[in-house]
Amino acid sequence: MNRETYHALVESLTARAAANPAGYRRKVALLAGGGYAYLLALLLLVVALFWLCYWIYQHTRLSGGSVKLMLVIGIFAGVLAWAILRGIFTRLPPPDGVRVSREEAPELHAVVDELSRQLGVKPVSRIYLDNDFNAAAVQRPLFGLFGPVRNWLVLGVPLMDALSRDELRSVIAHEFGHFGGQHGRFSGWIYRMRAAWGSLLQAASGGSSALDLLITPFLKWYVPRLNAWTFVLVRAQEFEADAAGARAAGPEVAGRALVKASVLGRLCAEIGWKGIFRQAATEAAPPRDTVERFRTLLRAGPEPTLGQRWLGAALQAHTTLDDTHPCLRERLAGLGVPQVASEVPSAAQPPSSELLGPRAAELRARVEAEWSERFRSVWMMRHFELQQVRERLAEVESHPAPRPPEEELQRASLLLDLQDDERAQAVLSALLTTPDLPSGLHASAAFLLGSLRLRDDDPAGVPLVEEAMRLDPVLTSDALENLRAFHERNGRIGEARSLYEQLDREDAQLELAGKERNELTNRDTLEPHRLSAAELTGLLEQLARHPRIRQAWLARKQVQHYATRPLYVLLLEADGTWLDSSKSEFAGEIVAGTSFPGETLVLVGKAEPKKLLQRLREDVSARIYARPG
Repeated sequence: MNRETYHALVESLTARAAANPAGYRRKVALLAGGGYAYLLALLLLVVALFWLCYWIYQHTRLSGGSVKLMLVIGIFAGVLAWAILRGIFTRLPPPDGVRVSREEAPELHAVVDELSRQLGVKPVSRIYLDNDFNAAAVQRPLFGLFGPVRNWLVLGVPLMDALSRDELRSVIAHEFGHFGGQHGRFSGWIYRMRAAWGSLLQAASGGSSALDLLITPFLKWYVPRLNAWTFVLVRAQEFEADAAGARAAGPEVAGRALVKASVLGRLCAEIGWKGIFRQAATEAAPPRDTVERFRTLLRAGPEPTLGQRWLGAALQAHTTLDDTHPCLRERLAGLGVPQVASEVPSAAQPPSSELLGPRAAELRARVEAEWSERFRSVWMMRHFELQQVRERLAEVESHPAPRPPEEELQRASLLLDLQDDERAQAVLSALLTTPDLPSGLHASAAFLLGSLRLRDDDPAGVPLVEEAMRLDPVLTSDALENLRAFHERNGRIGEARSLYEQLDREDAQLELAGKERNELTNRDTLEPHRLSAAELTGLLEQLARHPRIRQAWLARKQVQHYATRPLYVLLLEADGTWLDSSKSEFAGEIVAGTSFPGETLVLVGKAEPKKLLQRLREDVSARIYARPG
């Protein structure tokens, strides 16, 4: 289900829910029951097949071949039944973070227990701490979709450093509000069921077991429709959860917590995390002081102009169909406290993190260590990538100025990879003033610069991104998404909605283009590369630096999608005996160290498809390089 279809369905269901709320809730309950019924029917069908095979074996005289067939079918049915049961009763993993016992933080547990009693919800059995600016109450059945329900609470230490004790109470009460409690059990059940089915889809996707063959197609059809039907109820429940926060701590306190989540949360996301991950360029291991960095950042607060812009953007934003949360303005109005958003918020003193008690330093260190270990492998891969980026940037910047436009665009891209946005913007702005800049380079530079400005809510990025789309259709999907996000953040919902249909069409086009550009078959047509003499000379100079390359052939694949953007095929013959893995490594080395004139597929040795590549080898005009001697 694409985004446009999903939005149209949600809009129609919103009208139906408003016209007959009780009837709508009954239909949602029937839809939810239908999901359980499908899984049960599937399981009964497989069990019946197993017992049918057993009955035939016991009561019918079968030949040896028939016995073997019944045995195979019976074993297959048994395996399927086990796979279905395992999928339905899969125990989902606990949240990320560090579990905090009552002995370690008795005061925090006491506050949480008191709130659960006040709101009439089942007590929380576990509390976890992590280093996100967020809070979440997780309610899961013990076994996948069934079993006794457990309540877990996840609190971000940075969030606790920003909020006062009363503000934290309102946030926890809001999360508990999703469990139902005094709102009624149906609301809590809808919230829990929606999360459980989504988690089951995530757990079942991406594999190749019997479970995936039987359950995943149904889940991919069912879960989006369940989400659409429950969207209306979950959206309304957000206001109920806000009301629970107001009952626990007062409307103004709940409103201030919402404003802090919008502004200070963006401070942590765009300044804090960006600074942390920028460190991957120079440090091989993730830092172990993330919580302390966020505490320092929150105490300083956002720069005043930036804070005002973020607050203004949060208040201008409108409610959309991409998020069950209403916009900040509507939530404050629902609480009756729009005045609490009159100034940029600051971190509370004293903060609610004092609830962690005497062992706060130890708990903070454990949270930092847990995050560092969890992200170690991802960080190391990113560090390796950024080391290569730094080396390529040093090589480009070692060339004397003025550099060719291609090198300046590459330099800007490398600076963006290193998150050096200020220098990248200066390079891109200068590049766009270059006389007679080729349209492909102009499009890429305009897109990068326009996207940076849109991210900063600068409307000057709009014409740049629109120009990039006009010059290079391949950029359309990313450009439309950036424009949509910009318009939504700044309250221009009409403009954002008008882009949805274009985005769906463009995403479908991109999917087809991606498949076409990532594979070669013997049915494909290869054409002359049509590179200019300068482009070909530059490529040959780079290939000559690799002593293992003996010969090279270059052609251009005929493509149907985005035909104005060429796709080149470079076939290399190199010294040595090659395994598939070593071919891939060598091709990756060539790609990393070579600036190609466009998108290029690099193949090494006797690759597939053999007939197509044999025709390429026999084409004398396609042979662009032969090692001297």
